[in-house]
Amino acid sequence: MSIFHQQFTNSEIVTATGVTNFQLQNWLKRGQIVGQGDSEVGGGGGPGRHRRFSFFNLMEVAVAKALIDVGLTDMQRVTHVAVGFAHTGDNAIGSRPGRRPGLPFKEGKTLLIVGPDRVEEYQLKATERLGLAAAILQHGIGAVVIDVSEVFNNTLRRAGLDPAATIRAAYEG
Repeated sequence: MSIFHQQFTNSEIVTATGVTNFQLQNWLKRGQIVGQGDSEVGGGGGPGRHRRFSFFNLMEVAVAKALIDVGLTDMQRVTHVAVGFAHTGDNAIGSRPGRRPGLPFKEGKTLLIVGPDRVEEYQLKATERLGLAAAILQHGIGAVVIDVSEVFNNTLRRAGLDPAATIRAAYEG
């Protein structure tokens, strides 16, 4: 089954992302974990109705947790950035490859650079370091940087999935 169609339970989200059940329930009650279109959180709302989360919801929670862990405290900003990464991708532009929603770039490290006024997804190749410094400096006084590739890998491993196989299937399938 494609990762884009896989469903996760509340306890699987908690285990895979490291958020507490209380934190997840709080975010859901406040409408901070929302999903979009077909990836809206399903179920819940009553006894015996278990919530079902999409892969996109899983990554939304994982990225939000990572941003909080590195010190971003504005929850509106955190959820905006997490939703943007998890639910949108982009097409290839020039020499820059495209990125599928919720996934890191197929090759290299994917960094998420969050500045006061903008967010940038940055593909870091093994031989490139100066470009990263330039990208961070474009954000003015400073930025928070998270390694979304590592967030993705850790989250999928804790969910019992193979990150490398998932990326291969998503980009080649």
